[in-house]
Amino acid sequence: MKIFLIIVLTAITVNSFAQENDSIKKVSYCGKEFDIQNECPTNSKYELICEDYQIQWVYFPDHMLSMVYENTLRNIEQKMNIIEKKEIKLKSLKKKISGYLLTYIDSNGEAKYRIIASGKVKKQSLILNIGLNEEPLSNQNLPDFVKNFVMLIE
Repeated sequence: MKIFLIIVLTAITVNSFAQENDSIKKVSYCGKEFDIQNECPTNSKYELICEDYQIQWVYFPDHMLSMVYENTLRNIEQKMNIIEKKEIKLKSLKKKISGYLLTYIDSNGEAKYRIIASGKVKKQSLILNIGLNEEPLSNQNLPDFVKNFVMLIE
């Protein structure tokens, strides 16, 4: 199983680097396309890296989602200086998904936030990874573009 995950991640990485930034004008999320902002470079139709947030999503077969999600969380917790982990509920394209809000200290000693969520959206099983500079206390704190993908259920 580890070999399969390595192959999947390698394929995603190779595919990402094989594409040129200039050619990608839209990202694709569960069958919907979104025009990307000029200040957010991307190497893939499945991620954005912006100044105040990063967002990426990966699709998995239904039977693998739970295992990959648990392993992803475990790896993140081992590699980051997590100081708080809270369960959260989200809506993604009007479908409820669940996940965690992780608060961690970055290499500059500053608090940062990461939402790791999983679920089924538009018949796609996925893991959603959102990095934020500001704590998402409410939907008002989410960057506008991120609101295309998720909203907090308060």
